[in-house]
Amino acid sequence: MSKDAFNSIAAAPYEMLVRAKQNAIPLSASFELTPRCNFNCGMCYVHLRDSEIASLGKELSAEQWISFGRQAMQAGTLFLCITGGEPTRHPEFCRIYSELSRMGFIITLQSNLYRLDDECFELLKALPPQCIKFTIYGASDETYRKVCGVSDGFTKVIYNIKRLKELGIFLEAVTTVTRDNVDDLPEISRLMKELTIPWMSSTGLRKSVRGADSQAQALRLPNSAYAHLCEDVENVTDKEKRRNVKKPCEKCRDYRTGFWIKWDGKMSFCSFLDEPDIDAVSLGLTEAWKRLVDFEEKLQWPEECQKCRWSGICPRCAATLATESGTVNKVSKDYCRYIDKIFSYMIGGK
Repeated sequence: MSKDAFNSIAAAPYEMLVRAKQNAIPLSASFELTPRCNFNCGMCYVHLRDSEIASLGKELSAEQWISFGRQAMQAGTLFLCITGGEPTRHPEFCRIYSELSRMGFIITLQSNLYRLDDECFELLKALPPQCIKFTIYGASDETYRKVCGVSDGFTKVIYNIKRLKELGIFLEAVTTVTRDNVDDLPEISRLMKELTIPWMSSTGLRKSVRGADSQAQALRLPNSAYAHLCEDVENVTDKEKRRNVKKPCEKCRDYRTGFWIKWDGKMSFCSFLDEPDIDAVSLGLTEAWKRLVDFEEKLQWPEECQKCRWSGICPRCAATLATESGTVNKVSKDYCRYIDKIFSYMIGGK
């Protein structure tokens, strides 16, 4: 789940963003507390069953997350997204959230809103985040059963939404669109308008390279990338844009200004990736951040991308490369054929 932190970095003053990028100051951060989740969504790229976690890493303790918070604050971080998995499933969630909140970060909490108990509500009432961003997976319990594997998901989530609104907490919603919930979109849209909650949907399902048992490819909508690609058609005739192809990480919103710490303490610039292998626990956050920025600066597009006639308009990013080919250093031939087919059709192969 890093497009986030309440679009926090976008809300920062422009001068602050410019200065942060120039000086490589980590203005925003995402703490992925756990890969655990009370849902079992087939398209998820991070969720692990409790029995799978030990074979892939070790979850960080509350003390370690609190330490990262202090280090991030010293490094210049202002915006903090607390996420997962489902962050409330971390055994020490309440303590972690409380301590991080008291440090003064502008916090976005990402949750599916299914597991919020009275203790969580009391905590959020006392220390409200700037925003709670949640995913709404359907407009009925039946759709939640198909998508998330729980029988009462919709009923419980709507109940918790109303409780949070009573507390005056700003909510933001997103729907990850799959074959199992696409028919619910009109009703979800209507419901979010009725509840006055900003809402958007995304069809961008990515395969997992992080150990999750993801069925993203099977759950994608047919030609789900087509509409997104069409938005870039006007750029095709812009020769300057086509010549000025950016390095992979320059496409990322958090380039030189943000990082993601995964549940096992590894630092990356993107939640979808299992690379680079930077252990922030052993290195400390400051040194890990330096290495991450260095990785971002050195990463280049694969040779095939640099020579491709669509290089200036192709919507690929580092996450696209990794989730389609297995690494940020390669590009999938299947993906290239798909892009070539779409753009050749859209502009007559010019």
